[in-house]
Amino acid sequence: MKKILPYLIVILISSCTNRETATELWPSGTLKSQGELLDGNKEGRWVFFHKSSPDTSYIEYYKSGKPYQIDRYEYISNWPNQGDSPETTILTERATVTSDNIKNGPYILYHPSGFEECKGTYAEGRQNGVETCVYETGETSTVTTFADDEVGEFKQYWPNGNLLLTAETRGNGIHYAYDSTGTLTYKLFVDLTKMKVDTVETYTPDNT
Repeated sequence: MKKILPYLIVILISSCTNRETATELWPSGTLKSQGELLDGNKEGRWVFFHKSSPDTSYIEYYKSGKPYQIDRYEYISNWPNQGDSPETTILTERATVTSDNIKNGPYILYHPSGFEECKGTYAEGRQNGVETCVYETGETSTVTTFADDEVGEFKQYWPNGNLLLTAETRGNGIHYAYDSTGTLTYKLFVDLTKMKVDTVETYTPDNT
């Protein structure tokens, strides 16, 4: 009897749960979201749709009514190399979230091909630490340091692994540019407010 009792308890608990498929609609009557409710709480995978189209906007993952992960999607039209399906919805970001739906923890950004592009970390909704991005071929493309959403040191690389650009910040300010061999060639001043890049100094083998 001792061996049978735990099994009976599992059956009783399972029979008391109420799992059902649920949908939410936009005022226009089109589908807004769809997923499962467990005892009245969202559970598992919930798909949310755009208001003006049937395309997926994002997917949230729930446990006991609280979200823990969100996947964001983007609609791409006439993307090259899609064969007979030039219009598609692609995954662009996957992030860990708190129960209040605030990004907190690791995130991944994706290339349109589905290949992972960038990896980094959020802390209570702010980017912190190092974000590393790669080309679709797998080589590192950029490395950016964040502190409470503020952009710090930035490095960009050629596909062959050599430095392409370095800066104390990815935004406005001084940037150093390198050719594909990794040789320093230019000192640049970047002004993003005016979308302008000025050459401050040009380097040659004699003055580097």
